[in-house]
Formats: sequence, C-alpha cells, structure tokens
Amino acid sequence: MSEEPSISNIATGLRNRVSLILSWALKIGTPIYLIGFGFYINKKWGKISGLDPNALGDLLAGAFGPLAFAWLVLGYFQQGEELRKSNEAFEAQTKQLKETVEQQRALVEASQKQLEYHEGIARETQRQVRNQEFETRRRHLKDAQAERIAYQAKQPIFKIEIETSGLNEHAYWKLNLSIRNVGAPCVLEFLEFESQSYKLIHNKISYERLSPGDYFPLYITAHREKLNENVSLVLRYFDADGSSTVACYELKFTATGCESPRLAFKKIERSDIVIT
Repeated sequence: MSEEPSISNIATGLRNRVSLILSWALKIGTPIYLIGFGFYINKKWGKISGLDPNALGDLLAGAFGPLAFAWLVLGYFQQGEELRKSNEAFEAQTKQLKETVEQQRALVEASQKQLEYHEGIARETQRQVRNQEFETRRRHLKDAQAERIAYQAKQPIFKIEIETSGLNEHAYWKLNLSIRNVGAPCVLEFLEFESQSYKLIHNKISYERLSPGDYFPLYITAHREKLNENVSLVLRYFDADGSSTVACYELKFTATGCESPRLAFKKIERSDIVIT
C-alpha cells in the first residue's frame, strides 16, 4: 500500500518529461522538417511533377506520416495530463464537498444541542411558572380560607326550635318558637316572616342583642290544614364587627293529627334581599 503512491508519482513524472521533450522536439523539429522537405521538393520538382496522383499521395503520406504520428503521440500525452489534472481537480472538489458536508453536519449537531438546551430552559421556566402559580393559588386559597374562617367566627349561628305548641278549638296551632344564637354575639335588627297561611305574633324588635346561648321568642299561628306549607324567615342583624348582614331560612312544619308539630329548617341564599 505504501509503494503505490511512489510508483504513481514516478510514472506521472516520466509522462510529464516525455511529453515536455516531445513537445519541444516537435515545436523545433516540425519547422526544420518542413523546410527540409520544401528544399527536397524544390530540388526534385521535375520528377515529382511528373508523378501520377497515386504515387504523389504515397510520397506525401510517407513524408508527413511520421510527423503526424509524432503529433498524435504528443496529443495523447497532453490529453492524459489534462485528464489527470481534471481528475485531481474533481478529487479536490469532492474532498472540499465532503468537508463542507462535515461542517454542515457539525453545524446541525451544534444547532440541535442548542435547541435542546433552549428547550430544557423553556421546560424549566414553565415548571417554575407552574410552581409559582400553584404557590400563588395556594396562598390565595389559604388567605381566602383564613378570611372565611375569620368571617364565620364573627357570625352568629341561629338555631330555630319549637318551644311549646297548642291546638285550640278552632283547629289553629299556636306555636312558640325560639331563635337561639349559638355562634358569635350579634344584634338582631329586623325580622320578616313570609307566609300566606301563617300569622306572626311577636314583640317588636328594637335592636335585640343576642349573646351566645340567648334566644328571641317568636309566636305564630296557622290552621291545622295549612300547617305543612313552607315558610320563609328573613333575619337582619349586625355581626360582631358591626356589619349589617341578612340571613334567610326556609322552615318546614309537619304534623300528623293532633300530635305536636315538628320543625325542620335550612339556611338558603336569596338574591332578592337587599341590605339597606
């Protein structure tokens, strides 16, 4: 393997030398040969002019055949040299193209690594943003929960019960209710009993203060046949902070025969109540 390049170089050098010698020899020898042939023609013109065409052709072929062959050999060497140079140029271009491809590949790999790096940064940034958003929502939820707990701690909790009940001879139930506060202290400002069948009989409220455990009595009457109708109770009060608040409850009375009525109540939300 190591001898092939040296043999190739030697052969190339020999071809170049032979081509160079032959080129100079023909460049110098051809004019001399033509001049000598011209003298020969001039000297032998009497004989040559009398030759028939075939003989004249043979004379010219014999005279110019070696010269043409020598130029043909020179052309062969020169064409081989041009082909060798073209081959070398093609190999150099191929090598340059390979180097360009390698550079492009390296550039693509570098760009890919840079893209992966930026994608990693983007993913890390998104993760940090999500963590910050989660932490912000958690703080807001915690603050809202703390505010709700603090608000609820300042609100009264009303428990409505039937203290006594009685049915008169006209089939009307007389119910003695209690609105008991089991939460924070408050001042009861207003009470409204919404019903078509029940009649409310109670003392006029004049900012009734209800501490935890205190209650406000409420007296109502209703006919036995209409006892099962739903009733709405609206309470307006000042909470422990002095803020005016409205609470709405739905009352459900049930009774069978002459048995004492039972009461179930639940707090409801109403959008038609306006605090004034």
